[in-house]
Amino acid sequence: MRPWVALTLTIAIWILSAVLGAGPFIDIGHYSYGDELGYCTLIGVDIAAFVVILVIVFLVVGTIFVTSLWTFCFTRSYFKAQSVIAGESVYASKKKRLFGIFGSMLLIYGTYYLIEALCILLQILIFLPYELYVTSYVIFCFVTIKNSGQF
Repeated sequence: MRPWVALTLTIAIWILSAVLGAGPFIDIGHYSYGDELGYCTLIGVDIAAFVVILVIVFLVVGTIFVTSLWTFCFTRSYFKAQSVIAGESVYASKKKRLFGIFGSMLLIYGTYYLIEALCILLQILIFLPYELYVTSYVIFCFVTIKNSGQF
């Protein structure tokens, strides 16, 4: 991936996240404080707006997944090229570490986003117990802790 492409994707994700997070401040939608869970939630949204929000969230998650995979492939090809130049023994452990870092990152992100996507999709059909939201939040906290701790 070219540096300008990565920078453009990063800037686009940050801008999109800022726009999505600014809804309560610019009076888009109706927000309510949930006493049971302790945070503000979007209420009274029609199905079209819900689908648009869901598509945007999946685009952001898909972009994160694709760029992470892209970075992994680029780094792996770099290690492969360097091992030809310097000898295989120098980069053998780095290849294993590369699979460990990116594998654990994708596993952690995949676990969180799969649970979150299931919660969002099930929320359309049935009333979900509060324990599921709490579990999702705890896993989200684990994602931030684990991701910063693996490097």
